[in-house]
Amino acid sequence: DVYQKIYPITSSFKFYWIRKLKLKSIFEDCNIKIILENKSAKMIGISDGVFFKTLCQKCDFLVTFGGDGTLISVARRSLEFNKAILGINLGNLGFLTDINPEELKDFLIQFKQNKYRIDNRMILEISINNKKMVAFNEVAFRKDSIAGILSLVAKINNKFLNNYSGDGLIISTPTGSTAYNLSCGGPVVY
Repeated sequence: DVYQKIYPITSSFKFYWIRKLKLKSIFEDCNIKIILENKSAKMIGISDGVFFKTLCQKCDFLVTFGGDGTLISVARRSLEFNKAILGINLGNLGFLTDINPEELKDFLIQFKQNKYRIDNRMILEISINNKKMVAFNEVAFRKDSIAGILSLVAKINNKFLNNYSGDGLIISTPTGSTAYNLSCGGPVVY
């Protein structure tokens, strides 16, 4: 089996880690073919990158190098293709990107033996005035001015949920609520 992936590299720091740890050769040693997205390829001096949409059509799964924000960004961009995303953590915490670069080789060996799990995350689909959007962490509704009260009618699948009045409303996925809890110094609850 030949698997394919993406490197959405966005900084010289990430390139430093990729080069230092020889991450490209780790994937190739596991018979995983690498396809780079155009912007990422240009950042590291490679000319044969492909458009992101083409990459998603050709790949079996995607890989991000960075933090949770990088993974969420790629998840949003690739949503229509329903691809699994492997997040390699180059940040500090890595709640979603929980594999460190030093652990990659061992993970890929397990991966090739079908010893892995895919976490499916809830997303929110929001429709405002017939404009649809998706959110992986949360959606926040707030008023434009300091004065006054915001009034909202909330529906789920077009069925009435509740009326809300106040300064705003935040609707969060379990992933988003965990991020908020961590940012306030709270625990992670599974």
